Amino acid sequence: MLENKYVNFNERELDEIRKTFDTRKLSGTSEIVKQYEQKLANFFGVKHAIAVSSGTSALHALLYAHDIGKGDEVIVSPSAPVMSALPILAVGATIVFADNELNSFGFDIDDLRNKITDKTKMIVSVPMWGYAINSSEIRDLARRYDIPFIEDVSHCHGSIAEGRYMGTFGDASFFSTQERKLISTGEGGYVITDSDEIANRLIEVRDFGKPVSKLSQYPKHIGEYGYLFGLNFRITALSAALGIVQIDKLLSKIETRTENAKMIMNGLGDNAILEQAPIMKGSRPNYYALLALLNDSYDNNRVGKELFENGIVSDSYRFKIKPLYRMPIFSNFASSCPNTERLLRRIITLPTHEGLKETNIKKIIKTVKNITL
Repeated sequence: MLENKYVNFNERELDEIRKTFDTRKLSGTSEIVKQYEQKLANFFGVKHAIAVSSGTSALHALLYAHDIGKGDEVIVSPSAPVMSALPILAVGATIVFADNELNSFGFDIDDLRNKITDKTKMIVSVPMWGYAINSSEIRDLARRYDIPFIEDVSHCHGSIAEGRYMGTFGDASFFSTQERKLISTGEGGYVITDSDEIANRLIEVRDFGKPVSKLSQYPKHIGEYGYLFGLNFRITALSAALGIVQIDKLLSKIETRTENAKMIMNGLGDNAILEQAPIMKGSRPNYYALLALLNDSYDNNRVGKELFENGIVSDSYRFKIKPLYRMPIFSNFASSCPNTERLLRRIITLPTHEGLKETNIKKIIKTVKNITL
């Protein structure tokens, strides 16, 4: 099966794992975790990177860091995956769904503005498959209302929007490093931010609430348990070791995936069935996958099934994507989001990863060309 997954590990990762084993320090407090975090911060040009156990736990920790709970509202797009909404339920906050832009995973700014109330405590954007969205527009609106803006850029390692790395627009942003991601540690995630206050609070939440800084409300009890709330969201040293090597591979992965995406689109030519999703001016997708929009005459479930039967897995078919409010667990938060409804009916993803061979790319092109109404 050709799917949107390729675990790009080799001897370099094994060498880093061996070195980490030799230290006999394998927990989340190992020095290797700090090295990984510093390398992430350097790559993105930010003050802080905080490694955690998953992208989901990153959002969970950010919600705790902002003291969000029952009675508070968090705005998110219904086109997001469940991982971007479950932590909001976990802290007891209310999910508010704001519609997408037409043909984009960014927010429709008018609908976003209309969904803001005095109970809104966070806005979470969720660009998908490595494609840029209207992040600066969302940021500016959030600042106008003094609401924290968090970017869930789990798919977007190395993607560029408006000439800068995605994840550097919000007050903080978080990434997943699950094995399908372009920086892969098996399971894991990280948060980046320029805020000392957010970074320190995240480190406390990640490690059972131990105060870590004089900025804490308990500066005389740094490193002691029982003064602040926290959980265990730490990443392991072995995962951090993998991440250190994966960062070095990131740009070459993007280069290869971009070339593969170009070959697929050039091979399809003026194909009536689909077009690549819009690429914003000044942006560069990392091609986590090639995101395509089907002609309205085609049903993406049927197209996805036909691709699957020919050995090609589209994420939209694999995950049976639908607006989150159409899932039972989120149905109480349903609202009218017509752009989201249309977008999720149209999208198909195609693999672009660096494990593809020329024969695989030709098969993708041929299969798509042979799809009929």
